[in-house]
Amino acid sequence: MIRHPEQKKKYKFTTLILLVVTIFFLSRYSMLNEAPPRQNLPQSVDVVVVGSGLTGNLAAIAAAQEGVQVLYINLSTDETVKELPYPTVFWAADTHYQEKKELKYLPETMALHLYRRGKEKGNYAQLLALSLASADSLQWLEELTGQKFSELSGENIGMHWPAGENAYFKILEQTEAVLPALVTEKVNCLPINLITAGEDIVGLTIRNEEGIEEEIRTRAVILADGGYASNKEMLSAYAGVSSVRTRNSGGYMGIGLKLAQMVGAQTADLEKIILQPIVVSSGESVGSFTLENTLLVSAEGEIINNEGDIEELLANNGETLFVVTGKNHPLKQQIRMESFSERQELAAVLHLPLSALEENFSGLQPPYQVAVLGLVAITPGGIAVTEDYKVIGREKIIAGLYAAGEITAGLHGNATATDLFFTEAVISARIAGLQAAKYARR
Repeated sequence: MIRHPEQKKKYKFTTLILLVVTIFFLSRYSMLNEAPPRQNLPQSVDVVVVGSGLTGNLAAIAAAQEGVQVLYINLSTDETVKELPYPTVFWAADTHYQEKKELKYLPETMALHLYRRGKEKGNYAQLLALSLASADSLQWLEELTGQKFSELSGENIGMHWPAGENAYFKILEQTEAVLPALVTEKVNCLPINLITAGEDIVGLTIRNEEGIEEEIRTRAVILADGGYASNKEMLSAYAGVSSVRTRNSGGYMGIGLKLAQMVGAQTADLEKIILQPIVVSSGESVGSFTLENTLLVSAEGEIINNEGDIEELLANNGETLFVVTGKNHPLKQQIRMESFSERQELAAVLHLPLSALEENFSGLQPPYQVAVLGLVAITPGGIAVTEDYKVIGREKIIAGLYAAGEITAGLHGNATATDLFFTEAVISARIAGLQAAKYARR
């Protein structure tokens, strides 16, 4: 086509204008300090663990070891004390330790033993599943942490005691060391609600450390933050108890329990609690001991009559008591105590006049031993779960929701002993982690 000279001139001018405009906008956006705004998309992971302490750590590790992406909402804080208000003993059946000593202790025997100890009020299917998984779970824990449970109880061959001292602290520290390589952690966050699609769990809303609500999409959620034993409002509402100390090991504020209840989870035995004396400075549990030849003093400096159980005395006297003994008292062998040679120094610690101390110390010989005891709650009840730790809803299992540890119900029945809680923490965390990972990969 042949253009007229005027058309050619007009065409060149238009082209020049377009080129100038294009260069202007390209240079303008290339020199911007900030990228153009874009919409924030929800974070997406395979499994979210809402937890704290040993149970939360182990649930996150168990899921991650199956090859899924795990986000761990860790409710522990920098102020968390590594405490354990129950013994570090592992119940297990058919282990290589038992085999080495030619002791026969089958999973069915263990399940029946625990069922009868709970006065046949526990969930037998759940107890049997726990017993069947016990040997593998013990081996897994030992390989993960290096802590051996090689000492068998003479009275009960199912109870495996740890070799060496401070086993719980070593286990907890080792799991904390393993976590960064396996999972992504978020701290200083508050879970607000679970997100559902129909009756399935598809995510979680949290309030992050900046106070901003954040949505996380996921295929499965594990609740492993320890129940409600540190929430005095919930303790009062469910169990009629409030004179207990906050558990210093993180969690236990009922967050996971509330999340589950909001989506229709069933609960059981929320009214049942176990009151456990602890040493306040270390968090270690205190077993039964004689109050004979002891002096009890309240935090306000009032001398307390030492007749009755220590749990009852703590509950009735402000949840904290000084326990004072003289030399050679057997309590010194059971717990860590501070030693004082002079009564005047001891009186100052106890907030007592020296005259009152001398009046009540006639039978005690120096050096005097002192420990501050407190009272914490342990909750055997909680969220109703299946034997593979899927959460049970109003009419059926809530797809994608799991729970582990002290937050769950079913194992303890009417038992008041605390020697099963450590085993429950480990085995339930492992089962929940494996099951959540399997569900996420479906």
